[in-house]
Amino acid sequence: MEVSTQTIPRFTPPQHLNSQETVLFDTRPHFFAVVGLGRIIWFFIGSVLVPAIAAGVAEGVGEGRATLWYVLFSWLLLIFLPLLMRVLEWRSEFYSLTDQRIMHGHGVTSKSFNAKQLTRIGGMLDVSTYRITGVTFSQGLSGRIFNFGDLIFQTNHGNILWLGIKDPLNVRRLIEEKIATFQDVGANQATYNEAVIRKVAEVRTEQSFGLIDPKHHVSIQDKVGGASLRQTASAVRYCSNCGRQDSGEAAYCPQCGNQLR
Repeated sequence: MEVSTQTIPRFTPPQHLNSQETVLFDTRPHFFAVVGLGRIIWFFIGSVLVPAIAAGVAEGVGEGRATLWYVLFSWLLLIFLPLLMRVLEWRSEFYSLTDQRIMHGHGVTSKSFNAKQLTRIGGMLDVSTYRITGVTFSQGLSGRIFNFGDLIFQTNHGNILWLGIKDPLNVRRLIEEKIATFQDVGANQATYNEAVIRKVAEVRTEQSFGLIDPKHHVSIQDKVGGASLRQTASAVRYCSNCGRQDSGEAAYCPQCGNQLR
């Protein structure tokens, strides 16, 4: 089975994404993994047996209409509604991997949402950020028959599970390719941002002692790409809330809205 490589969200609700977040891959569990093959078989067996039983009981008792409604109500309550709830749960559940987070949401009557931060938009490296070190999968007998299994994300803070994923072998390969790309870029960007912060701090210290002109331009070597970035030391600011760099004259951070000083 071919796995789609499109980055347009198919299952992730837009309200769970921020304005600068890109979905790398999202999916929902396999239908049989959530609903269950046994429940589907029981539904069809019950749908055949219950009307037959209702007809036989109604004929023997002689109170056809009342008995028929009683049996049909039992079928609705014991067979149809449990299956319907499982289908709705399947429809509401999603797993999503973005360039910033790994997310899981589910629930019909009560909603549940969980997200783990993978990267930071700006600022220095964060020890609480999750870093994925590997992806494995496991399949039971029914998973082998219907081609679904559990994905296991190995991180520096423990494992993260995606349960009942369709076509786990190809999904695992695709996700590993996505992770290898965005985690390397994210780590390099965070390292570079940290170097910029240190350099600007050094320049400001020299300015405070009158060693350099306040309007002196500082060239900071980008160690990732080999390019140089010219910045005015007195103009570079960082948001105290989210760490975003700003070299303009905005009064508020364009990322989180925090007032800049």
